[in-house]
Amino acid sequence: MIKLNDDVDPDDDINVSKIFSMNLKILCFQYESMFFGSEENQYDSSVHFFDKQKRYFFSFTDSVCNIPGDPRALTKEERSNIGEDFYVFAPILQAIYCLKSYRGYGLQKDIVESLKEVSDETGECIVAVADPYIINDSVYESNIKDALFRFMVNGYRRPCNWKDLVLRQCDSFLGYGFENFVLPNAQITKPFQQFVYLPDSAPADTKLAIRSLQRDKTLFSRDVVDSMPINVKY
Repeated sequence: MIKLNDDVDPDDDINVSKIFSMNLKILCFQYESMFFGSEENQYDSSVHFFDKQKRYFFSFTDSVCNIPGDPRALTKEERSNIGEDFYVFAPILQAIYCLKSYRGYGLQKDIVESLKEVSDETGECIVAVADPYIINDSVYESNIKDALFRFMVNGYRRPCNWKDLVLRQCDSFLGYGFENFVLPNAQITKPFQQFVYLPDSAPADTKLAIRSLQRDKTLFSRDVVDSMPINVKY
């Protein structure tokens, strides 16, 4: 059973009833939250969450990724059993950011484990992409909301050691229990960077949809990392 935080209320700008993702609805009552965007166009909106010690933030799209499975990757028997849930319905984890003074203490793992706990309860997947970044014009921050402001206003970019960091982050996601899958229509990242957390409580058709997006293991080769650009800014 998920434990909610009695000391936390959702941001006044968040209409929880209009959030599609059950995962995000629950997180709004576990973490301090902040909403950016509009209720009219949720695809351009994000929800940012903070821990009560103000050490980190993590961000999700308010829209939900609805990815259909690939029936071409299934056997004839599997195709005959496809039901109405043959898709991946999941919020997208956009970013995790820890203040520099709190790095190296395993906070990213703590964050991900708390997200998995919610996912296990709801049966809703989590989509994440390994793409390490630094905030543009960032200096030493003592306030996580100032870091978020810089993240939103100044943007962010890949660091010079991105190629080493992305492989480490991929290993971390795998260690957290995430799996590679193909995120259709991704324009910047490659399949080896694309991950999904599939809870045991997910619908059977959703599990089959994810398996259909994992069949070609050659797509997850990391050999392409050497040819990928580093001078990418967001």
